Amino acid sequence: ESGISLFVPLLDEEEILGANAERLLAAVRALDRPYEIHLVSNGSSDRTESIGRDLASRHAEIHFTHLPQRGIGRALRAVLGEIRYDRVLIIDIDLTIDLGFLAEADRALDTYAVVLGSKRAGYEKRPWLRRAGSSFYHFAAERLTGMAFQDYSPGAKGFRNRGLPFADLVG
Repeated sequence: ESGISLFVPLLDEEEILGANAERLLAAVRALDRPYEIHLVSNGSSDRTESIGRDLASRHAEIHFTHLPQRGIGRALRAVLGEIRYDRVLIIDIDLTIDLGFLAEADRALDTYAVVLGSKRAGYEKRPWLRRAGSSFYHFAAERLTGMAFQDYSPGAKGFRNRGLPFADLVG
């Protein structure tokens, strides 16, 4: 079916989940296409689960799942069988991407099987040690390869799922 399925992994996001989910909801609604949002808490130990359940109870387009174990791959696998639409976008809830990525990815997926977006557009909610480690990694990679990339870890990804047997991956 033609539309957009958003997959949003969550890990201890109580501070930003409510407001950012509403921003994401408004942005995908503006595309004027069928859509759904899968919020998946993977190992959260704060109020992420209760906030996610509340969002799902107030918005029919939001589906919430909580897993006790951490792992983005585990979270994606938990909902693969429920993905309804032909375009799947994976978005971080900290929304460090420009939300214009949603429309751009939707257009690009008419032609391409995979699209990537950079997360260098906003505030990163990561400890300073992780930010410092990432900065060192980017510096070393640029020096070793001679290529100046701004981002090696996309904060947004998208792919077409036409004909992909997701049910086989989950079972």
